[in-house]
Amino acid sequence: MAVWRKRFASARLRLARVVRLRKLGGNAATVLATAVPPLSTYGCEVQGIARTSLCALRSMVAQAASPDTFGRNPDATLLVLEARGHTLDPAVATWGTTLVRWATAVYESWVPLHALRNALDSFRAQLAAVGSAAPAPSPWRRAAGPVAAAVLSACELGWEWITAEEARDCFGARWSFLRDSPASVARAVRASVKHWRDCRLLQT
Repeated sequence: MAVWRKRFASARLRLARVVRLRKLGGNAATVLATAVPPLSTYGCEVQGIARTSLCALRSMVAQAASPDTFGRNPDATLLVLEARGHTLDPAVATWGTTLVRWATAVYESWVPLHALRNALDSFRAQLAAVGSAAPAPSPWRRAAGPVAAAVLSACELGWEWITAEEARDCFGARWSFLRDSPASVARAVRASVKHWRDCRLLQT
């Protein structure tokens, strides 16, 4: 967490420079796409990122990319930027990438499947034990390692784990990480991020 906070502070400094560039007439969106996400999201596929931290990062990116009179609603700002061809939503590079990495690990047999199944079942049991507590703490407090990051990131996007090698997305479609390519899973994940963002917009 301390390392991530340091990266977050560094990203904030870079975003301040991007704001100055935008005010001078530069293309802030292009710079943001290449300079800020790699710094602020590095390692998220291993440790994950909690919703509160992700929302703070999304707000920073939206404010840096939009004029001073806009950017007050990060979801709307990021939606408009994506319609213009700039995919800047950090949710894609964090929750999305984490889930795609898991799918890739299964598809390319990075780890024996039985090991992934055991790891998934073990973390599910931990979550069940934590959930029975009153009051129940945030599950992200239990996040440590790529298994926890993948499970919680998928749940944030509305995905449901069936087995370690299969999941159901927020639209109800089933994905087999053994048969479906990581590229196809990545497209489904991006669609889920858009759906998550749209739902947040409807709630505002």
